[in-house]
Amino acid sequence: MTTPAKSLTTLEYDKVIARLAALCQTARGRTLALALQPSAEYSEVLHRQRLSAEGRRMREMKPNAGLGGVRDIAMFVHQASLGHALEPAELLDVQATLSQAHSTRETVDRLRVYLPFLAEVADRIADFRELTAEIGRCINQRAEVVDGASPVLAQLRRESRIAHDRLTARLNQILNSARGAIQEPIVTLRDGRYVIPVKTEQRAQLPGIVHDVSSSGATVFLEPL
Repeated sequence: MTTPAKSLTTLEYDKVIARLAALCQTARGRTLALALQPSAEYSEVLHRQRLSAEGRRMREMKPNAGLGGVRDIAMFVHQASLGHALEPAELLDVQATLSQAHSTRETVDRLRVYLPFLAEVADRIADFRELTAEIGRCINQRAEVVDGASPVLAQLRRESRIAHDRLTARLNQILNSARGAIQEPIVTLRDGRYVIPVKTEQRAQLPGIVHDVSSSGATVFLEPL
């Protein structure tokens, strides 16, 4: 004699669904999990059971498969759809999520004969390899836009480096030519401006703009004209 299956109470069902939602990687996943409702349709119940069984089977066959690289990118997608430019770090999250989605689709597809119902779900994952490759071409793993992201950017950065080299060379010339007025032979930054520490009493010997003064008042940090 078989024992009839025990029905879950509403409270027990809610606890199960809450546990499921807590395991989801994204807010969208948690929302879908919390919205799950029991079904009285035999075909729907059977379909869900088969999906669950195949999920367990996939875990047994591919224990390292998962969604560890997935990020919650719903807000980024919404912002992009409105024409907003995403930050490099945000684009890396998009890349990681799309790459993981493609990897999951490929894994399920290779096991299609064992996971036919999951394969039907995976078939709905779009192919974004072109987009992920473009993000990878333009942004490095430190979330920096690389010089080669565009010809214009590469040219601007070359010009910026040349200008910076000229600037530092000129500052070094000033350091060498005004040794008597210099407190220390170094170039430092104040509010994003390159400045030289000049003795306060020698301030008049070196034309420029004072951006800061030391706590003792003995040194002014001057940007030479």
